Amino acid sequence: MSTLGERFASRATTGFDYARLLLALAVVLWHTFPVTMSTEALMPYVDQPIMVLVRVILPMFFALSGFLVSSSLERAPNLGVFLWHRVLRIFPALTVEVLLSALILGPLLTTVSLAAYFTHREFFQYMVNIIGWIHFRLPGVFIANPVSGIVNSSLWTVPSELECYITISILFLIGFTKRARLLAATYVVAAAVLTWHQVHSGAPLWFNVDKFNLTLSFVAGMVVYRFRNALPGGFAVAIAAFGLACCMLYFPNAQYLASFPAAYAIAAFGCNRMWRPKLVFGGDYSYGLYLYAYPIQQTVVHLIGPGRFFETLALSLLAMVCFAVFSWHVIEKRILVFKDAFPAIARWARRSVPIRRASPA
Repeated sequence: MSTLGERFASRATTGFDYARLLLALAVVLWHTFPVTMSTEALMPYVDQPIMVLVRVILPMFFALSGFLVSSSLERAPNLGVFLWHRVLRIFPALTVEVLLSALILGPLLTTVSLAAYFTHREFFQYMVNIIGWIHFRLPGVFIANPVSGIVNSSLWTVPSELECYITISILFLIGFTKRARLLAATYVVAAAVLTWHQVHSGAPLWFNVDKFNLTLSFVAGMVVYRFRNALPGGFAVAIAAFGLACCMLYFPNAQYLASFPAAYAIAAFGCNRMWRPKLVFGGDYSYGLYLYAYPIQQTVVHLIGPGRFFETLALSLLAMVCFAVFSWHVIEKRILVFKDAFPAIARWARRSVPIRRASPA
């Protein structure tokens, strides 16, 4: 059986394209339940076994990011270039989504006057989403929806993603990203500490895992990448690891330990060569789906009313596809032409700093 490393080196990685798209669509499907019915209506189902399929989505998303971002860091000539690439990947598309929501969607749907809307504190707070400081409300928008007043709930994971980039940068600077055993030990210690805290606090496991699990899953993806040449790959491995992660996520005290099998599962699935129809995979549409899905779903509910699950899902998906294609081809793809600009920017910055010469004695 070939290893993950062998598959990854041979560019048998189109499975990651399917993984990103499937996980993004899974988030869309899950969010359709609360936006059409309300979060409170789902509370009786929190402890049901089916909820593990919800809890596993974000750990796998962040583990996928940890695996692929580790590869990106390894290829980058230095940490500055790596972080520049992350900035280009996250913030331009996020900025456009925030501006569209605040300057077009909000004014069209708000229940307050435009004067009150554009001078309200919530309007200015929402604009700060551009830098990753997340706020969810715009004045008078979606007030009558089942999930009242929330414009884009999905953005709650943006700070966690930024924290993951800080984490991998620190691990790189102290040399752990190139030392597999030290990286694995870091993961084990973090998982043990978080599990100990979970056991002693008795905190309940809600629909989604907490933000600490997201960062831990990212590190788990880094560990899988570092040990890729020793770990077998294939669909059978992916299914087995996925099943183990789901079983562990059923128990609150095992949620952090589930991050490694979740990471292994997504890496084993991703490291496969699969047919990619150009119509579907003409670009990386997963980030656009993530950014626009929730406000589109809230808008559909606002227009057709609550309680209409299938209608909301169908209409939302149609609009999401359009905005995801727009986001990739008009924003994300075009902004990536600047990915090699960091060295020039760094040289310009150094030239712009005046050098004080010592005066002669």
